[in-house]
Amino acid sequence: MANFSIREFDGTHNTSHLEKKPRWAVLVDNQGHPFFWPNVFVTIYWVKAGKSINSIKAVLRTLGMLYQWADARGVELDELLINGTFINGDQATDLAQFIGLNMASMDKELEIAQKPKKKKVTNLEQIRGGFKDTKAEEVQYTDAQQKATRMRYIIKFLDFMILKRKDNDHKTEKDAQIAINAFKTLIPCVSTKVHDKARLGGMSKEEIQITEAAFRPKSETNPFRGIYLQLRNYVMWRIFYEAGLRRDELRNIKTSDLNLPERRIRVRVSKAHPRTLPISSETANIIQHFVTEHWSKLPKSKKSHGYLFTTEKGDWMSNATISQVIRTVREKVDGIPDWFVTDTNRLTFNDNLSAKFDSLPEGHEGKGIEGEIRNYLNGWSENSRMVDKYAK
Repeated sequence: MANFSIREFDGTHNTSHLEKKPRWAVLVDNQGHPFFWPNVFVTIYWVKAGKSINSIKAVLRTLGMLYQWADARGVELDELLINGTFINGDQATDLAQFIGLNMASMDKELEIAQKPKKKKVTNLEQIRGGFKDTKAEEVQYTDAQQKATRMRYIIKFLDFMILKRKDNDHKTEKDAQIAINAFKTLIPCVSTKVHDKARLGGMSKEEIQITEAAFRPKSETNPFRGIYLQLRNYVMWRIFYEAGLRRDELRNIKTSDLNLPERRIRVRVSKAHPRTLPISSETANIIQHFVTEHWSKLPKSKKSHGYLFTTEKGDWMSNATISQVIRTVREKVDGIPDWFVTDTNRLTFNDNLSAKFDSLPEGHEGKGIEGEIRNYLNGWSENSRMVDKYAK
């Protein structure tokens, strides 16, 4: 039901065949037409600043939600922001509630809001929009951190739109700023305690054992239903743990990137550097079993994309779904730290790497090239100083 999508493509700058082409993304409506102001905004503040494609897509996705809210409320957003009275306090409050929904609930809200109303309008609340008259029976929300991030993107966009208004009406501009400030007050207070703790390092051995058991198919603590999801998620965990991949790197793995006899995985898509990484024979066997017994039996039309990680129906998994898998385990399994996120796996991976280097005898050649090896395995440049953050 979503009325927007993001189209991604390679840039067209003049680059040699040895250079990595820049990747671009644009926000389009359900007819494929690009949204003007959101794309201009992202080009100015994200693309020209050299932000990663994932950051660009995150902002575009949030602005798509903003326009979806406007559709659900019958608002011509561009006209309102450029020529109209801007958003008011009631709309700001309603938008804050809407932006906290997950995508499925947003679609449901839009679907219900667009149904013809049979009853008469008897009070002002019925025409203000919001959840008074159109709220779905079952609503699910995203987490507070995600909502806060979305709201900050929207605030930056609204500030940008104030500058683009065609009039110089100071009263309208003042009222608009009041509405934006009201919106700011509704940003969830997200503690940084979790993230500060995560920066200290990865998981303990006991926490790793609990997490391994939670992901292992058919285990008593596995919170997922169905052998396909359990095996898929187990493969995800094993690769995260052993190879230290970023979320988008893992998502973009195709079956053609697997060299299981040699116990290697090729990372083609990376915000840093593509590379080929080793895995254990146990993990290679687990992947082989998943591909042979389950992935290969998906409908041919569904698996033609070649991506390893899919839904049960064969659709390519989104980054949000991968994060949801991690969040589900964190919230439903006792003993897993509350700061367990996808990046926690990179911290754990580097802790394990440090332990391996520490165990090498004095004089071993690996001792002298720890930084070089760590940079390669993590996808960092040869001169990266990230090694100072992760090495212990």
